[in-house]
Amino acid sequence: MNKRITVFLACALFFFNSLGISLGVNESKPNVGIVSFTCVQPEFKSKAAELQDIVVEVCNSKSQLTLLDRTKIIEVNQEIARTKDENYINGYVVEQGRAIGAQIILTGVVSNIGVESSISSFGGVSTLTFTVRASFSLQLIDVETGITKGQKTFNVQAKKSGLATGDVSSTSSSDEALNKLFRSSSKQDVIKLVDEWLNMAFPPALKLIRIEDRKKDSIPETVLVKGITYSNINIGEMISVVEIEVINEGGEKSVFQKEIALIKVIEHNGDLSTCKISRGGKVLESKMKDGKNLILLLKR
Repeated sequence: MNKRITVFLACALFFFNSLGISLGVNESKPNVGIVSFTCVQPEFKSKAAELQDIVVEVCNSKSQLTLLDRTKIIEVNQEIARTKDENYINGYVVEQGRAIGAQIILTGVVSNIGVESSISSFGGVSTLTFTVRASFSLQLIDVETGITKGQKTFNVQAKKSGLATGDVSSTSSSDEALNKLFRSSSKQDVIKLVDEWLNMAFPPALKLIRIEDRKKDSIPETVLVKGITYSNINIGEMISVVEIEVINEGGEKSVFQKEIALIKVIEHNGDLSTCKISRGGKVLESKMKDGKNLILLLKR
């Protein structure tokens, strides 16, 4: 492959991947290393470990990134536990991140854990409720540059209620409420928050799923697409469906691309979106059935 073609392919890959779009070739997934989460309040350090387990679980479900084996970062975690110097930790994390092959380091901090109590009455029955509130922040560090690429703080809570007539003591109930933090329904809340944040940080590749509705003459009318909701593409925007063909002639490769269809986003449903086919429905269906290399390009 000559130099011009190589540069063109590299630029094409960068452009398409920057939109979260798959080219159908060997996609580059970032290697992410998770270092030990910390808690600002030492008495609640176990909650940092629980949060880390949840984040690991969510990361493992992400096909758009590669989570490094935890055993590869044991030494990093031990060093973080040994020192409390934040500047030193950040520098050490970046240095060790390079050593273990990580491109991105994910860190987390739990803070502001507090317990509140309240009493409510209805029909002569009093209910004592303990509410645990907490904040946690997640940070993504680019190992190559040491620059923070993404950071967000989340607020979560957990509750424990019981009759205020003696069956629930203030100590046991507050402890039970604290135990619920990052567990059961609270865990599901955290999973949703982290999942959405990671999908924005590492947008999944847009993928044509299937033809949905048809017109009376059987021409495809709508198509289901995955990943649009995490790629900053809004309802009403137009997307071009382009076929990519790599042509090898005389030992030289060139890339041929042709727009085969035009679709419009009309509805979001979770990570799936319904798009109306404005042009090229029959050709689109045929190319999908044949497994052709199709990419989606936003028309703005």
